[in-house]
Amino acid sequence: MNQPNASFLGIKAIDLTTNATVNTSDSDEIDLKPNKGFIYQVIGVYVDIPDPIGSGANDHELYFYSDAFGTRYSSYLEVRVNSGADIDIQTDSGLVGNTESPTNIDEQLWAICERMWASYDVPLHILYRNDTDVNQTGTRTIKLLVKVYKDLL
Repeated sequence: MNQPNASFLGIKAIDLTTNATVNTSDSDEIDLKPNKGFIYQVIGVYVDIPDPIGSGANDHELYFYSDAFGTRYSSYLEVRVNSGADIDIQTDSGLVGNTESPTNIDEQLWAICERMWASYDVPLHILYRNDTDVNQTGTRTIKLLVKVYKDLL
């Protein structure tokens, strides 16, 4: 993506970690939404979401998406993991899951480090979906490193 029509202000670490319980067949969404007049470019991602304790069936999923594309099904990143495994995303190693989109490691790293943007009007949504057979009660660690810009439009 081209640089925004904006002035670079600096780098910011954002911790979106949560302990909120996600019941079976339910979801939890966190929004990355800068204050009006600012833009975030994600340049680093660390995600660690443990398998729901005691799960024995189905999967759990994580999506990074923007309203600019409509629904979560047209997302920047998507990771689906079978019961019994954690969801992991790291800037240097890409996505770790049973089903990943994009599938190519170079495309994953490009999406993680250059493709995801957020503004006040178009926030970045991070959706966790628990389709396992038990509630997800573990800590979902989600940490982002962003470049902060002042929007000049």
